[in-house]
Amino acid sequence: MNLLITGAAGFVGSCFARRAAINNVYDKIVLLDKMGYASDIRNVQDTIDNKRIIICPISLNQEEILRGLLKTHEITHIAHFAASSHVDNSIKDPWPFIEDSVIGTYNLLETVRKVDPKIRIHIVSTDEVFGALGEHDRDFWNTNLFKPSSPYAASKAAADCLAMAWHKTFDLQITRSHCTNNFGPYQHPEKLIPKAITCCLLGKPIPIYSIGAQSRDWIHVEDHCLAVELILMKSNPGSAYMVGCTNEWTNTQVVELICNTINKISEEISVNSYFNYPNIPKDCCGLITFIKDPRPGHDLRYAVDWQDLRNDLQPKYKYSKPFHLYDFEKAMLDTVWWYVQNKEWWIEKV
Repeated sequence: MNLLITGAAGFVGSCFARRAAINNVYDKIVLLDKMGYASDIRNVQDTIDNKRIIICPISLNQEEILRGLLKTHEITHIAHFAASSHVDNSIKDPWPFIEDSVIGTYNLLETVRKVDPKIRIHIVSTDEVFGALGEHDRDFWNTNLFKPSSPYAASKAAADCLAMAWHKTFDLQITRSHCTNNFGPYQHPEKLIPKAITCCLLGKPIPIYSIGAQSRDWIHVEDHCLAVELILMKSNPGSAYMVGCTNEWTNTQVVELICNTINKISEEISVNSYFNYPNIPKDCCGLITFIKDPRPGHDLRYAVDWQDLRNDLQPKYKYSKPFHLYDFEKAMLDTVWWYVQNKEWWIEKV
């Protein structure tokens, strides 16, 4: 079996690539990424010396090259992560999101259809395609209608629709997943959790939109990628799964957890001169700054009902507790320490 990963130098795609590199499931792994601003070749640095892995810095819109890759490397499985993903950026300039998620997904599906429609494809989507939940609404289910609220969410919904149509019309072997908010190592510091962590380490204000009441179900990227592995390898074509962990926190609660986590380990950080963080305050919570929300129609709440995933594929999450509870504090501590120890990776991105 030979695997192609799109968006392989981005946050979630690179996690999937690193996982694939250390197991023996695939004979060959092709890492494809157009190397946009949120991609970083260092995300997959550990895989470069692996003889099973080929890195291709190309866009999905380079159709001839893509066709050649599928044929030359006899690809049997595809994990499609490639997408622009920051909502704020999609509001400022929607076109890159249309180009990556809509045109890119179309080109991928069409190329597979022409080369070998038996290739297994997994489309990684988001719960944001379903719009917003009210405070007491039932969590998103597979039967919910798409009601995207941002250009980013609309571009992902369009990619979903293309995937469903190409499966139905052309019998492509497609599965899909809609995941909640991810966090973990290698996430660009424009996103909430790494932004809060890096602001604490640098002693800078932590911006929170409005009063930070927006609520999200947070899952560590390793656990998301485990779910994608299971769906790609074990589920039936046409299947769509919600990927969550029943770990819902408001943005303010998340930032307070980060601040308190760093408060607890700040002395350990400070005594190690190698880390070089002289500006960590005694209480990072004092850095929290509420600002005007720049997102029109900012969705209040996302959460998914992932019962089907639990029942069908039984993922054994790295940060799971008994009775489907999630060890968010441990996952956050691990994430904080990664950013502490990898300042050279993020300092130029903030």
